[in-house]
Amino acid sequence: MPNYYFRTLERNGGREVHETAVELPDEAAAIAEARIILGEMAGDGLPHSSINMMSVEVLDEHLQPLIEVRLTVEDIPKPHA
Repeated sequence: MPNYYFRTLERNGGREVHETAVELPDEAAAIAEARIILGEMAGDGLPHSSINMMSVEVLDEHLQPLIEVRLTVEDIPKPHA
């Protein structure tokens, strides 16, 4: 099975590359894992207003980017009645 790596953009805007390879059967499984990681990140708290998104980038075994899974938070003001 191929190895995949995950690069995250955290709530504070910092990037972190998880250097431990994760063996997964294919790219679809790696994308599913990225969604789980993103959900766990969101569970720890949403981004600050100055950084309105968090993301997980999936890299192949050669550290080439394959896809980015992103959660965007948008504040939409509503007019007062």
